[in-house]
Amino acid sequence: MWSQDTIGSLQVVESNGYCTDTSSLAIRTNIGLNEFGLRNITLFPNPTQGKVFISADEPLGAIQVYAATGSLVTSKNTNETSVQFDFSNLSAGVYWITIGTERYRLVVMH
Repeated sequence: MWSQDTIGSLQVVESNGYCTDTSSLAIRTNIGLNEFGLRNITLFPNPTQGKVFISADEPLGAIQVYAATGSLVTSKNTNETSVQFDFSNLSAGVYWITIGTERYRLVVMH
């Protein structure tokens, strides 16, 4: 998504009478949130008593679910834009869902 469209430049010339130093800077555009891996992800219901639906505007990829202790509970790798998990067998508590570089807090209640 990123392109190097130059919209301007700046050049600084510094001289002390004996030496001259030149620095150049190109000003670029098209820097957006997608470059940093942020996606439009929906996770519901939260809190949940069982089933959780996760959807995004692009394929979800790797999904990991961690207990509050840091232990991996389950994981899934998908090219789909939506998935469903059933957490009805998990103990009540706080869990963390990692999707790519993003992390979401999930509360399981019974």
